Amino acid sequence: MEEGKLIVLEGACDGIGKSTQIALLIDKLKKADKEYVTHHYPSYNEPQAKIAEMYQDGELGDHKKLSPYFIYSSYALDRAVSWIKELKEEYESGKVILCDRYSTSSLIYQSTLFDDEIEKEKFINFVFDYEYDLLKNKKPDLVIFLTAPYDIIESFSRKREEETSDKKSVHENDLSYMRKVYDNANELAKRFNWKIVNYMDGERVKTVDEISEEIASIINEKLGLNI
Repeated sequence: MEEGKLIVLEGACDGIGKSTQIALLIDKLKKADKEYVTHHYPSYNEPQAKIAEMYQDGELGDHKKLSPYFIYSSYALDRAVSWIKELKEEYESGKVILCDRYSTSSLIYQSTLFDDEIEKEKFINFVFDYEYDLLKNKKPDLVIFLTAPYDIIESFSRKREEETSDKKSVHENDLSYMRKVYDNANELAKRFNWKIVNYMDGERVKTVDEISEEIASIINEKLGLNI
């Protein structure tokens, strides 16, 4: 049996609309009669994500004073457990695995913590080695990266705050860090050839449906899913 596909939706910053696009992708997969499973990282309310959740809730203190390797490992082990317990079997059965965040988020957020470029590069290399070679987590078959000008993303985030009661993470409470995350994310997306989807069409912000169609087109072109 042909293996499935691991598709990751990543964003330049929190609040860019990944969850909305995941929901629209699910609709397209259903209409195309494609078998799929979805997973959001970290795996909230699951035992393997406890340390990552403690970190995001600020229970471990100032994130800038923690080792990026420690922070990263808490997320990596969450992915390893979920892959072993759930996703590996689904992938091998031919299903589409649709992830909201993945190792890509660790690359973005934790590598932002390094000011020294040599140390940052060492960390990035460590992530690839530990994640895929040592833990045996699956490399994504396709990473779709959503981006927009930073002020546009901020407006998305404010709207989300007004519409939901979601608690802010330790990241979102540090605005200077989030700006660095944004810059780093866009740099890494280009470096690693993630498929970049920009919300802007000149001066115009694209509609949610336009973004959804663009994402589907990329998936069809790269993976031949015909959704």
